[in-house]
Amino acid sequence: MYNLPEKKEDPLTDVWELIGEKHRYEMCVDEMPQRMGRRSSDNTRSRPVQIKFGTLRGKHLFLKHAKVLRQAGFRLDDDLTRLQQEERKSADAEFKALKSKGYSPFFRGSQLQYFHAEKMHTCRKGRANSIPYAFDLKAVKELNTLQKTFEEMFSGVLANFEANSRAGLKLS
Repeated sequence: MYNLPEKKEDPLTDVWELIGEKHRYEMCVDEMPQRMGRRSSDNTRSRPVQIKFGTLRGKHLFLKHAKVLRQAGFRLDDDLTRLQQEERKSADAEFKALKSKGYSPFFRGSQLQYFHAEKMHTCRKGRANSIPYAFDLKAVKELNTLQKTFEEMFSGVLANFEANSRAGLKLS
């Protein structure tokens, strides 16, 4: 877990305040969470915290609250092996290509995945440039709304124009 302030003795104090103290015991945290790495000399960066859960159920309960934690500025990530870290680094070009096309790529294990047309897809190595651009559905809906408004506003003008053209009148 990243972005937890270094000031408190229990690094998860802020987390328990956000998700509720009652969940603390359901999640079966094995031992006191530990900070990873060295403290920076100027204390500007907080060190990540490693949390060990006693059960898989506890980890899943914790991850259920990921959205609340992300909104508060905390970031969750798995503790990766060196091989997994290298695989993610090698997929960096594909990750950036998907980002530039409007997708929100993410890693599930060592696989790079993204959603397109409400379906999850796996990006194969070197294939990100062949994936079509994502459409911003919100923008498409706004355009459709504008088109309907435009049609409603000018429907009377169009009806008059059609009636006059049938009658043989010319507009000046």
